[in-house]
Amino acid sequence: MEVIENIGFVWLCTVLYCILFTQNAFSQDVLVSTLWENPVGGHTVKSFNSSKNVWEPLYTNKEYSFFEYVVTVSPKNKYIALIGSTSGFVRTSEGAEYEKRKMFIIGKNGKEIFSQDSVWRFSWSPDGEKIAWISGILREGAEQPAPLGVYVYNVRTRTKKFVGASNDVELYWATFDSLLYTETEGGPAGVVAYNPTTGERMLTNYYGVHFSPDGKYYFSTEEGGLLYKLFDRASNKEVTLKGFEKGALNHTAAWVKGEPSLLMLGDMFKEKKVVDIKRGKVIGTVDGYVLSYQKDKRQFITHTNGKISKKRLEIE
Repeated sequence: MEVIENIGFVWLCTVLYCILFTQNAFSQDVLVSTLWENPVGGHTVKSFNSSKNVWEPLYTNKEYSFFEYVVTVSPKNKYIALIGSTSGFVRTSEGAEYEKRKMFIIGKNGKEIFSQDSVWRFSWSPDGEKIAWISGILREGAEQPAPLGVYVYNVRTRTKKFVGASNDVELYWATFDSLLYTETEGGPAGVVAYNPTTGERMLTNYYGVHFSPDGKYYFSTEEGGLLYKLFDRASNKEVTLKGFEKGALNHTAAWVKGEPSLLMLGDMFKEKKVVDIKRGKVIGTVDGYVLSYQKDKRQFITHTNGKISKKRLEIE
C-alpha cells in the first residue's frame, strides 16, 4: 500500500471529536494524554506520574498518530482506548484509496490488549469491561466514512460480538439504563437502543444519542458538531439554551460524569463554559484540555502545554 496524500485528519477534527470526547473524558482518574494542543495527535501516549509530577511515556506506535480527544480511559480506570491514523490516504493493489485507521486498547501498564482496524466511533460500557464501536472506511473525497457495522468487545473475556450491519454513524453507551444507542444518518426515527444482554434492538423516537448521566436530557449534533440541540428525554421536546445553538471548530459538548445536569460547551483546547441545564445558567468556565473531573472535590483537572491545572466549581 502507498500513502498518497496528507489528508484525513481534518475530517476527524470536525466530525469525530464530539462523539468520542464526550463519554469518559471528564471521569477518569488515570491521566493520559498525547500532550498535543490540536486535534492531530502524536505517536506517543503519556501518563502523568503524580508522585514525581512528570509525564512519562506509556505507549508508542510509530505507524499511527493518536488523537488527543479519543485517548479515553474506561470507567473504573482499568483500560485505555485510543484511535490512531496514518498520515494520509493509502492506495490498495486494486487502486482503492482510503484512510488507514485503527483502535487500540491498552492496559495501565502500557501493554497492548486488543486492536481493530477501521474503527471511527467507540464508546465504553458503564462497567468499563466492554467497548462498542462502529467500523467504517473513509474513502478519498468522501465527507465521512461508509459504515460497515457495529461490534462489541469484552475486554475481560477477550471476546468480540457482531451486533449487526448498519448505516449507523454515531453510538453512545448510556449510563442511566446501560443500553447502547446508535444513530443512523438522517435524523429522527433513526436512533436504535441495543440491549447487550438480550441482543434485542429497539427503534426509538429520539433525535440523538448523547444522554445525560441520569437520562433526563440528551443532545444531538449536526454538521460535525457545528450545530447543537438539547432535548428533554421524557417529552422529546427541544430545550436548547439560548446562545448555545452553534458550535465552533474543536467544539466540545460533553456531560460531566456524576453530575446529572452539568454540560460543558466550548473549545476542547481552550475555554469551555459549564452549564447547569436544570438552572439554565452558566456556573463556571474551564480553560485548557480537560483530563478528568473529580466529583468528590468538584474539580476539573486540565492541561495546557503539559502543565497540570485544577479548577474547582462552586456548585450549589
